[in-house]
Amino acid sequence: MLTQRLAELVEIGFVTLEMSPDGKGRYALTGRGEDLAAALQALYDWGSVHGRAEGVRFRTDSAAT
Repeated sequence: MLTQRLAELVEIGFVTLEMSPDGKGRYALTGRGEDLAAALQALYDWGSVHGRAEGVRFRTDSAAT
């Protein structure tokens, strides 16, 4: 599922797949992806503040592990 999502993000230009000298692929944000990151962070921050007021919990990366 993750690989499919990453492929979709590559296709629309938000990330790029870079190959390292050892042949392993690495995903990186493009300029377009970096521009979107700020907007997504603002939405997350807004939801975190307003969600707390409604009793909504947000799952973070640290909670997923």
